[in-house]
Amino acid sequence: MWEPKSFGHASRTGKRVNRGLYRSAIGKLINADTNGAGNIIKKVATQLSLDLAKVGREVLMLPQRYKLDDITRKYRKQCIAWQ
Repeated sequence: MWEPKSFGHASRTGKRVNRGLYRSAIGKLINADTNGAGNIIKKVATQLSLDLAKVGREVLMLPQRYKLDDITRKYRKQCIAWQ
C-alpha cells in the first residue's frame, strides 16, 4: 500500500472545505492560495537557510517582482546576507 510519508511528504494538518478555502487543524479558515504561498515560503526559507523571524511585515506586504532569468547565485548570496 502506498503511504505519502514514505516519499517524504508532510502529513496534512487540515483539509479543504471547498474550492479556494482551507480549514487548518485548529479550525481557522484560510484562503487556499495564501496557504500554498505560505508553504512555499517556508520551504524556500529552509532551503536557503533564511530566518523568517527577521523578515519585517513590509517585506511581506510589498513583495518585489523579479524576472526569472535574473535570479542567480548572486541573488541567493544576497538573501543569505539578510541573516
